[in-house]
Amino acid sequence: MWPWPSVLLSPWSIDGITGPVDLNVFRGSLAELRALAGR
Repeated sequence: MWPWPSVLLSPWSIDGITGPVDLNVFRGSLAELRALAGR
């Protein structure tokens, strides 16, 4: 729900904004962060 911290923590996420393939990886990182926050 808060993508910007993940972008700051993961430099490759910035490239995910321009690349659709990396965007899927970016979504995966968001899912992991949501899972961690869910604990």
